Amino acid sequence: MTRALTIEIPDEVYQPLVVRAREAGRSPESLAGDLVAQGMRHPGMSPELRRWAGSVNSGVPDAAQRHDDYLGQAQSEQLRQ
Repeated sequence: MTRALTIEIPDEVYQPLVVRAREAGRSPESLAGDLVAQGMRHPGMSPELRRWAGSVNSGVPDAAQRHDDYLGQAQSEQLRQ
């Protein structure tokens, strides 16, 4: 079963989504649905990766406290590509 969902996203997220969808020959809605589903299946760092967190000097002093912010920023940048 699928459901329709209406969301509002800022232009700086929508425009890269449109470009990426066009490159894949898909609609922005279809691609966004797949990206949301993927995010729900993999909501954060896996336990395997989490145990290695902090074991490498990344040069980012607040990575442990702001990892969600940095992951969100990375995902946003991927959408812009």
